[in-house]
Amino acid sequence: PIKRRGVKSDYEGEGAAAEYHFVLEKGEKERLDDFLKERRVTLAAVFYCAWGLLLQRYCNSGDVVFGTTVSGRSAPLNGIENMVGLFINTIPLRMTTGPGEKIKDLAERINHILAIREEYEGASLVDIKEYSELQNNRELFDSIVVLENYPLDRRLMKENSQLPLVVESYSIVESTPYPLTVSITTSEVIEIRFIFDSLLFENEPLSRLVSHFNTILTSIIENFDKDIRCIELLT
Repeated sequence: PIKRRGVKSDYEGEGAAAEYHFVLEKGEKERLDDFLKERRVTLAAVFYCAWGLLLQRYCNSGDVVFGTTVSGRSAPLNGIENMVGLFINTIPLRMTTGPGEKIKDLAERINHILAIREEYEGASLVDIKEYSELQNNRELFDSIVVLENYPLDRRLMKENSQLPLVVESYSIVESTPYPLTVSITTSEVIEIRFIFDSLLFENEPLSRLVSHFNTILTSIIENFDKDIRCIELLT
C-alpha cells in the first residue's frame, strides 16, 4: 500500500484560478505500481474510484457523474501514433455503488467500463448531453479528472546532449471550463493538482477535500478486498 501520510497541500492562486496540489513521491509511486500489477487494475480505475467515492460521500448519493479526459489516440486510424496534434476529448463517467459492494469489485467494473467505452471516446459531449435528456440549462458534470503521462519526452531534456535539439526548461499552464479539475500527472512521481475557481470555492473547504481524497485513495489500496462502507473521509 502507499504510505498513509497527512497532506500538506501547497496553495497557489491568481485571479479566479487557484489550485492545491500534493505529490506521491517515487517510493510511494513504486508501491502503487506494484499494487496495480498484483491486482490487475489500471491507475485510471483506482483514481476514478477515489474521486467517484469522494463525490458520493460529499453528495450523499450512490450515483454520481464526472468528466474524464481521454487521449483520443485509440481511434482505429492508420498511423495515428505518428500524427501531430490534439485528439483529446472529455466524456462523462457514471459511477454507481450498491450495498455490500467491495472496493475490488468496483475497481474491476470501472476497469471494464473504460475498456468497452474506447470505441466511443470520440463521441461529442453535446450529443451525449442530448441523449441524456437533461434540460439545456443543466450540465452533465461540473468536475473532471485528467490523467496525463509525463508531458515531455525525457530524450529532449538537457542531460541528453547528443541530441541536436534539447529543452533546458519548460512550464505548463492548464485551464478548463469546469469549476473543479483534478489533474494527475505521472512520471517518476505522481503529482495531483486540484484546480478550482476561487470565486465558487473557498480555500479551507478545498484544502479539506484534498485531504479527504488522499485518505480515500490510501484506504482503497489498504482495504481493496473490503466493503466500500469501510472507507472513511477522516484519517
